[in-house]
Amino acid sequence: MKERKILFLRHGETDWNAQFRYQGSMDIPLNSIGERQASQVAFRIKGWSPERCFTSPQKRAVRTAEIAVRGICAPQTIDDLREISFGVWEGQPIGDIMKNYGDDYIRWREDPSSWSPPESEPFSAVQTRVKGAIDSILEQEGDRFLVVAHGGTIRAALASLFGFSGASVWKMRLGNCALTGVSFWDGRPALHFVNDCLHSDLPEEILSSLSVDL
Repeated sequence: MKERKILFLRHGETDWNAQFRYQGSMDIPLNSIGERQASQVAFRIKGWSPERCFTSPQKRAVRTAEIAVRGICAPQTIDDLREISFGVWEGQPIGDIMKNYGDDYIRWREDPSSWSPPESEPFSAVQTRVKGAIDSILEQEGDRFLVVAHGGTIRAALASLFGFSGASVWKMRLGNCALTGVSFWDGRPALHFVNDCLHSDLPEEILSSLSVDL
């Protein structure tokens, strides 16, 4: 049985990222920095040569995917790759949430499986739908898949695949346009790297020589 690989790519920056606002299900587009980040990571994606690209349907992910695989393959949307719904927190700056929710916010940041914001999607539900999306991707033809998604959904994927707790994956740093690599042999996943941002703000002559070790 052949080895199969998934390269996760978090979307580029949005204005709400820059303002430290919770986005979740809100459909916020990339800003100019996010467009540049996607163009930078595209150099590495081209060298890796994915056979298929799957993306969240949200604008920030779709646009990142379009830039990242331009001239390689056409992105396909999967609804279950959408970001976690943060309920009433969406659109609010982190500072306001910390002020208004205090200990509950700290509890959620330390372990999202222990408490959920009002009207939000439980982390366990996110894990279930994202695992379903990954399973469906692995049923497709090909061996190298690019999956463009969000910080919350990529963390949920790692929790589902490797049995990590919500507390542990929420402590993982995932920058805008960061890469995370997972391989599968006989259905068993192996984690190669998390939050690879080597391409950030490098000149093109260096970017063109950077590869993805997966």
